[in-house]
Amino acid sequence: MIKFSEMGLSDALEGSKMSINDVIGHEIVITGAENKPSKFKAENYLTIQFYFLNDENKTKHIVFTGSEIIKKNIEQAKEYCKVNNEEFEVQTKIVQTGKFYTLV
Repeated sequence: MIKFSEMGLSDALEGSKMSINDVIGHEIVITGAENKPSKFKAENYLTIQFYFLNDENKTKHIVFTGSEIIKKNIEQAKEYCKVNNEEFEVQTKIVQTGKFYTLV
């Protein structure tokens, strides 16, 4: 019998909360993302779990965003990993173009 803890499954993203502005332009590795309904707006928001690429300890952080572009980027990355049987661990940067955020 396998223990739940051995499956590597979790429904909660953990890490220290950061402002998206503190992450812009830094190389990060996204290890999880979850789309949830907002308690304050009619739209969903995205929680992104990540660590900084240059962090040898891989300290987990999370940011929250309502960016539709980043939501779409994450959906595409998850689908790519699923189709290619890859673990969802994506190296990227969050950048701001005008008023919009995107992944590059």
